[in-house]
Amino acid sequence: MLNNGEKVELLVKGDSMRPFLRNEKDRVCLVKYSGEPLKKNCLALFKYNGKYFLHRYIKFVHSQNIKHVNKSFIFKGDNNLNMEMAGKEDIIGTVEVVIRGRFCFGKDSFMYKILSFLSIFLYANLKKLLRNKYICNNSMFLHISSLTKDLSERRNH
Repeated sequence: MLNNGEKVELLVKGDSMRPFLRNEKDRVCLVKYSGEPLKKNCLALFKYNGKYFLHRYIKFVHSQNIKHVNKSFIFKGDNNLNMEMAGKEDIIGTVEVVIRGRFCFGKDSFMYKILSFLSIFLYANLKKLLRNKYICNNSMFLHISSLTKDLSERRNH
């Protein structure tokens, strides 16, 4: 359908774009990718390692690596740590509209931009902060546990 110039509406599956897109609740309206330069932070449907992904476009790189020849577009799910590299031929379509319940917002709308900002910056940074706090608290707990164990062993000798 995209090849005929028609728009396609898809139900979002997965949590990789959470909180911007919600699993099996939000829908997106796609148009065929025509080869034009992608705008930073736009959403695109692309094929990567035999699977289809709907992730945010991060940047374009000129790859010198033989393994990644012609794979110059970098994508990332808002809820993911890993990035994917895709070539122009791997990009199938771009999101024009997000449909959330009774509300629709286009890629150039204020609501789309605000939700993107919240998803990209605030959610990602909060996730990092919480993860680092847990790691610090966890390692502090392990450190205190080993000191306590060491002291109790010394008392027993």
